Amino acid sequence: MKLFDMARRTALSLVVSACAGGTIVTNVHYDENTLRDTFIYVASDRDFLIEFHGNPKGETQAAFDASVIAAMQGSSFGYLTTFTTTPSASTSKSYRIVMVFSGAGYRGGSSICRDVDSASLKPVAGRVEVQAAFCYRDETQSWLNVSYAQDSAALGNAMSQVLINLFPQYDPQHQECEEQLVLKTC
Repeated sequence: MKLFDMARRTALSLVVSACAGGTIVTNVHYDENTLRDTFIYVASDRDFLIEFHGNPKGETQAAFDASVIAAMQGSSFGYLTTFTTTPSASTSKSYRIVMVFSGAGYRGGSSICRDVDSASLKPVAGRVEVQAAFCYRDETQSWLNVSYAQDSAALGNAMSQVLINLFPQYDPQHQECEEQLVLKTC
């Protein structure tokens, strides 16, 4: 990717984060062009698999997972889907969203769809750092980093930004669409 394109995407991320009330989105990266269409195909009227690593709240992992999933529900662009950590018969086993919650540092975007050592994650002392990826098996389709204050309102904003940025409305590889996205962000 050209340096100019990376700078433009960084600027786009900053514009998006300004609208999100303290949620900061960075390092948005796309390996595929038809992400929204793939999301619609995989998620419409079905369960959509989510995998979490880390727990910044210090509550049980099941309670934390439930709070993140609750923050995600209703943010799926008007398509009926149920985000879940336990796959059902209607869940596509090949596609999933992986989120790593930590106090600092990120791993390479392409590795998040493979192995994540949850025990190695740093505890959260201030802002929560999240790295999220849309995965097809072990391959990364899109990924980003999100930082948010540790409260339930910020969690909702962060999860909305995760979904908006993992599955952009416009083809992220097309220059005119990026410009349209900037205009429609706020």
